[in-house]
Amino acid sequence: MEPVLKRIVEAAADPSFEKPMDMLHWLMEAHPKFTDKVSQNLATLQLGISFAAIPTTTLTATNAFYDLAASPALATELREEARQALADNNGIFTSNALQSMKKMDSFLKEVLRLRPASMGK
Repeated sequence: MEPVLKRIVEAAADPSFEKPMDMLHWLMEAHPKFTDKVSQNLATLQLGISFAAIPTTTLTATNAFYDLAASPALATELREEARQALADNNGIFTSNALQSMKKMDSFLKEVLRLRPASMGK
């Protein structure tokens, strides 16, 4: 997130910059002095807001984290798959990188199959 924040700060120095009305800019206004610590705080705030905004995503992610904590070997496999996908895409997290992560896809489908994120019975 830090590179994004730095680009925003640099763009804002231009007198013709028109500030977008989005959550990230609102959070940045609350922390006018840009530092690494502020960058981490903004990332944490944005993550918290995103998770709170979508309960089913939060529930699925929480279940996935629990499963990963219970199976360190699986976590290692998925981490390696993600590293390889990034390496194959010049270190950029692209849609192709995501689509190449077959183990991750299977893992998340299994999380959803075993513990569906639904509000019903």
